[in-house]
Amino acid sequence: MLECSWSDLLVDIKELHDLDQLIAAHGKFLSALVTRTFLGEDSKSMLSQLRSIFDIIISFQKQQDEFYAAVLLLGHSFLSHVLRGSRLYAAPPHGCFLLRAHACWMLIRACDPML
Repeated sequence: MLECSWSDLLVDIKELHDLDQLIAAHGKFLSALVTRTFLGEDSKSMLSQLRSIFDIIISFQKQQDEFYAAVLLLGHSFLSHVLRGSRLYAAPPHGCFLLRAHACWMLIRACDPML
């Protein structure tokens, strides 16, 4: 928005003939900046809504990071039990050992692609 407003000001400056026109062009430039950055009186509700949306985005990002960390911890814990031959996972019910191990490994790889 600054780049566009600056370009508009430069176009206006090329067409100036006196100091009053320069002052008017500068005022127009400042007014455009205030409007486009949502700092004007007319934009307070929009700015408030944008801040609320950004707060939700940041909260979601934090929760997503915590979820991935928990999945990694759970996955590494599960694999360490499997690799050590833990009795807990040595004979899972219904013969789903390989399915659980594969699903866990896929979760770990999705969160940590370097594996």
